[in-house]
Amino acid sequence: MAPVRLLDVELAEALPPIRPDAEKGAYPRARVLVRLHGHPLGSVDLDLPSGEVDAAALADRIWEALGPKILTHLEEDRIPAVSSLTEAGLGSTGMPPCLRRSLGHAESVTVVVPTRDRPERLAACVESILNVDYPSSSLEVLVVDNAPAAVVPRIVRLLRIDLPHHLPGVTSKRWLIP
Repeated sequence: MAPVRLLDVELAEALPPIRPDAEKGAYPRARVLVRLHGHPLGSVDLDLPSGEVDAAALADRIWEALGPKILTHLEEDRIPAVSSLTEAGLGSTGMPPCLRRSLGHAESVTVVVPTRDRPERLAACVESILNVDYPSSSLEVLVVDNAPAAVVPRIVRLLRIDLPHHLPGVTSKRWLIP
């Protein structure tokens, strides 16, 4: 079984050429996840016999495989229909209704971070979680340390000061960081 290169393409942006990625070894095939406004529409499988599929050929393959789904998504967003897809993608005229709806109704997510005597890793971990592209009103971080050293509460307090997120106070053995 030959390896397959996995890629993600957003149709609101210009389409890239698909290369076999020589740094990691040549891939004879690629599977491209196709999104419009961040929403998955489907995937397209490509053969890479000559080593590359240019952006125009990629646009043709995506339109052939997913044209009806693209048109349905555009219609639901009240964006004028197109007759084809080009290497320039579909472009963007501001925030589409599907994104406005989804940003206003993000699922609430709690990330539990178990730790013990790893202050550097804890700080980096919490910082990376708080920097995700997700509405902060729907994200909370729960740091759990069963036997905290004095440095761990200090790290949590520093995060409250240094990061642009509102962090409530520290309790004895758990810290809730929304």
